[in-house]
Amino acid sequence: MKVFLNTFMLLILCAAFNTAHAQRIMVLEKAGTFKNYKYFVGDEITVKTLLLSSRQSGIIQDITDTSILINFDHEIM
Repeated sequence: MKVFLNTFMLLILCAAFNTAHAQRIMVLEKAGTFKNYKYFVGDEITVKTLLLSSRQSGIIQDITDTSILINFDHEIM
């Protein structure tokens, strides 16, 4: 009976870790103010890059700690 309970608890623990996801949110703060803008996966965004002076717009598909992915084809660091 004890082996069954241990196995059952292990399965529940594995299922809990399987469903846990990191919170993917990007917060941008305007310099010199207390305004901040929160973006989530699925939000529409327009980004202007400084190096190439190009605009990318679309839906945020993925947010990582170093980049965002827009429309599955533009990764912005």
